[in-house]
Amino acid sequence: MAENTTELKEVELELNKVVLTGTITEDFTYHHSTKGANIYKSFISVKRDSGTDDVLPILASEKVLKEAFSLTEEKSYGSQNYTVCVEGIMASYNEHVENGKSKLILFVKPNNILIVADNTKPSNNIELTGYVVKDVTVRKTPGLKDEKGICVRQKRTIADVMLGVNISVNKRSVSYYIPCIFWGKAASAIGKLGIGTQVNIHGRVQSRKYNKKYESGNVEEKVAYEISVADAMLVSKNGDVSNLVKVEPKKPAKEKHNKVTVKTRHNPNGFNLD
Repeated sequence: MAENTTELKEVELELNKVVLTGTITEDFTYHHSTKGANIYKSFISVKRDSGTDDVLPILASEKVLKEAFSLTEEKSYGSQNYTVCVEGIMASYNEHVENGKSKLILFVKPNNILIVADNTKPSNNIELTGYVVKDVTVRKTPGLKDEKGICVRQKRTIADVMLGVNISVNKRSVSYYIPCIFWGKAASAIGKLGIGTQVNIHGRVQSRKYNKKYESGNVEEKVAYEISVADAMLVSKNGDVSNLVKVEPKKPAKEKHNKVTVKTRHNPNGFNLD
């Protein structure tokens, strides 16, 4: 009998959890108010194993900040250069820009900020369960050759995926839209499944600089924030999960007919992209 290589477990259908350990790059300063609560903004720098820094935006409530930092005379929360552990969720909102267009703004929304020792090892972990809510774009990264024409970096298959993540806040459902990057076989697999696929992902939150060229010919450096997916599983409607990248089982004996069925939901509710 063939071995079933699809590992099954259960995951939370509403899951959005981020844990970051890094350095606050500037004091938290007032950003806006909502429902009587003041919201402050700063950035956390988290070093990767490669030495590159991911510099990520944080929007924190005054209630959370008061438990970790002191209010300065400039009405900001003195936090620059502190090493902290941030626990919270990944959130987003649409910001209206010129010509009637809108831009998706991604940020970390902390539930707790803890000051830790300066030599604490950096960490960057996120876990989400959500639905694919837009058509998936599958593409190849450019390869790189040295001066002798020898390939030093292979082309890689990647998929740009927009996940809709539902969570309950004060007994009401809130939807956040989170851009994700899938790699390799996972990218090819998610591209074939498309809109309505529900997945559970693990990865890291990354910042990425890029140049945007305008019709005028001007070039502007911008920063994109997204989730780099390290592991992804398909989720069935009852919370069971199975490998997104199917592993071929050994060929069964003729009298045996083993089949692994992957269940997906193809009609997500609660998402409006207009």
